[in-house]
Amino acid sequence: MSEKSGLLALIFCIPPMGIFGLQHFYIGDICTGLIYLFTCGIFGFGWLFDLCTISDKVARKNAMNRTYHVPPTAVQVTGGAPNPLLAQFVQSTLTQQAVQQSQQAQLTQQLMQQQKETIEASRREKEYLAKQAREKEERERKEKEEKAREDKIREEMRKEFMIQQQQ
Repeated sequence: MSEKSGLLALIFCIPPMGIFGLQHFYIGDICTGLIYLFTCGIFGFGWLFDLCTISDKVARKNAMNRTYHVPPTAVQVTGGAPNPLLAQFVQSTLTQQAVQQSQQAQLTQQLMQQQKETIEASRREKEYLAKQAREKEERERKEKEEKAREDKIREEMRKEFMIQQQQ
């Protein structure tokens, strides 16, 4: 938005334009302008008040527009006087952003730690299951060997018995 002229706003304040709120439409106060339009300058009292205060309203509106549209670093670089409220707002915003980033970093770190713990638990479980499977295979192998030995012993005993029977 461009800066508004205090003199032009004062000219718009002259009747009949001022009574119908043209000065408020000019400086961008549409709601106030509509109220003036439908109430004839708040029955003339608002119009009289505006005659005394319109230049201050224009100056405040221009300052607000400059503050809103120009970043604080640009105001300081161009030599404009820094606005303490704006500086406080920017500092507050930066602090909030830093807090949010810190919280996000902590949350990310917690999630990564949980993921590491889950992966480690999964790895330990796989190792345990693999160990159980190896032990089971070993038991089954030993059982087969034992059965084979028993079968061999039985076969030898049967052969010996047959030999004794034949004699």
